[in-house]
Amino acid sequence: MKKFTICFIIYFCVISFSKIAASEKGTFIKEIQVKSQARTLEIELIANGPISDYRSFTTDKPTRLIIDTSLSDCKIPKVYPLNNPSYSQIRWGINKGKLRLVIDSNLKQIPPYEISTQNNILKVVLDSEKTLSPVTPVKKAEKVEKLEQGGFLLGPEDILEISVWKDETLTKQVVVRPDGKISFPLIGEIQAAGRTVEDLRKEIIEKLSEFISDPVVTVMVIGINSYKIYVIGKVNKPGAYTVGRSVNVMQALSMAGGFSPFADLEHISILREQNGKQIRIKFNYKEVAKGKHLEENILLKRGDVIVVP
Repeated sequence: MKKFTICFIIYFCVISFSKIAASEKGTFIKEIQVKSQARTLEIELIANGPISDYRSFTTDKPTRLIIDTSLSDCKIPKVYPLNNPSYSQIRWGINKGKLRLVIDSNLKQIPPYEISTQNNILKVVLDSEKTLSPVTPVKKAEKVEKLEQGGFLLGPEDILEISVWKDETLTKQVVVRPDGKISFPLIGEIQAAGRTVEDLRKEIIEKLSEFISDPVVTVMVIGINSYKIYVIGKVNKPGAYTVGRSVNVMQALSMAGGFSPFADLEHISILREQNGKQIRIKFNYKEVAKGKHLEENILLKRGDVIVVP
């Protein structure tokens, strides 16, 4: 009995030590497989365990696809060259204790891409031959929407995550204040409202360059609270709507639950502040629903008010 007890204790200690060692080791990328063609790139990152989560975003100037993972380490070279005319290399580093992968591109912008996980494999497919769906033509009065579509304009209450490559002390979440400014270490206050993320990122890089050599800065919008539109009148759910992307008139009316009885669907208006003045844009729901006058189904701008009489 005594011998059995000793053996059981030894077995228990060995199993416990193995679990602790495995836990400390963590899940990491152990292998990379690359399929490269002239305009496409397929990357498979193989881990020693399941990949539970990731998030991705892109940057311009320099052009990069950045993937934050749930993993803790990577055993492939820090910089892995990609024999591809459109994509130069994949590299990695640790951000907030988690593995961050960066794919550098020679293109002006990252093309459509797909990321998927299956058990212990993270698969990235970039295809520069794909094209985005064409945008509905707009009138001169709607040119203001192009700025919103091409680059979201920051506003008060938006939440940003600003990180500096290989410097976790300079990774901060900041909220755009009512005065439109944010505060960041080393550089102090900086205007954020009314600017695109890329524009803000460039100024942060410029100011940080006085303290850090060639800083690599990422700015992400993790909470959009400033982009509000309003739907009033004869709809089922009138009120203010916070949207995290550009929406058109039809989408906004859908968010408001459709129309209540006796709504005048032919004389809907969009009220907009433009150059210090309020303008009125007409919208005929019946015609647009039939596929006519689709140019009236404009993208809404922050602060637009839809009036359903």
